[in-house]
Amino acid sequence: MRSLNHEAEVKRGTPTILNDLVGVVNKVMRPASPQGYRMEDEFPHLLGVSNAENIYYIEEDEKPVSVIAVKFWKAYLADHMISVASLGSVSTLPEYRGKRYATNILDRIISDLETKKVSLLLVSGTRDLYKRAGCIQTGRMFSYSISRQSLSAITNTGRYSVRRIVRREEAADWILDIYNREHYRFARDINLMKILLDAIWFRRENWPMDLFEISENGTRVAYFIGYKRGEDKRSMNVMEMAGSRSAIINSLAAILEELDADDILLRVHPTDTGMIEILDSMGYTRQVTPVQGTVRVIDPSTLLSELGNLVAESGWHCSIDLKGDNFALRCDSLSAHIDARTPSDITDAFFGTGSGCMKIPLMFTDDLNFI
Repeated sequence: MRSLNHEAEVKRGTPTILNDLVGVVNKVMRPASPQGYRMEDEFPHLLGVSNAENIYYIEEDEKPVSVIAVKFWKAYLADHMISVASLGSVSTLPEYRGKRYATNILDRIISDLETKKVSLLLVSGTRDLYKRAGCIQTGRMFSYSISRQSLSAITNTGRYSVRRIVRREEAADWILDIYNREHYRFARDINLMKILLDAIWFRRENWPMDLFEISENGTRVAYFIGYKRGEDKRSMNVMEMAGSRSAIINSLAAILEELDADDILLRVHPTDTGMIEILDSMGYTRQVTPVQGTVRVIDPSTLLSELGNLVAESGWHCSIDLKGDNFALRCDSLSAHIDARTPSDITDAFFGTGSGCMKIPLMFTDDLNFI
């Protein structure tokens, strides 16, 4: 476990103090939010009453002045469910910065995660604060820039129908059913699905986002969630999609037309061979980038256990030594050897894309679960 700086006491939130904690986050993150949209509206699963105890803070002058929030999940990598903590809303009031408050809070959080034997920490950012704690950018995703004009060659011939969904919560059941067929995803239940679909994401004027149902011969086969960001009103990004890849590709032109957009940046998971084959055959060029934010393995023993035979299927045999509070990960394949001892090296060993890494794919970290 990490040694903590005890100059400032790190506390955990309660429903009683939740408004004050969220107030710090809003002052830092949303000082001039349009139409009064606040962080608790955008991220109710992170900053709501049910997660109050996982909001860590430091007080000064009898009030919270520095805050970091954590959300615990389960996630699937192929058929293997791992324990995950997502971290975000890192906020220190300007007049209290420079006192290492965020560092102290992050140290406490990592210590608690180690005690809970959580496998993986996901952080929505790339600041030096996170890198000093052993978090790294890693994993990969493919992105394709697709113009509306280039899709004109696709003939739908009426096979697929596209419908914009306005009453999103009422669609949670069938959306969850399609989402749960994805191999790399977060674990969601129906209540979480409704919360995510009702979040402010879908109502922000400067970040308009829409949900589309895609059907084939009257049967729902996919959904697509796209958004326009900031001042760029002619381009669209995908927030989340699931279901039939052929249906999604054949419906993109109609979705772009519905949203009056000229092009879309489409994210594709590296294991999504069906979508990759379609896009490559159409002549689109892929760009390779790390997954959003930074990542750190917290407990490699737990992670190795949760991954089960996925490591062996990748051609690796691994063992872990624990000396005091320090882990050492040793792995061998037919062509490489891993001897990783620091959090960043251990994380890279599992999820890095270099020749001496296991190259285990991560789920997307910037879908509706985004923290």
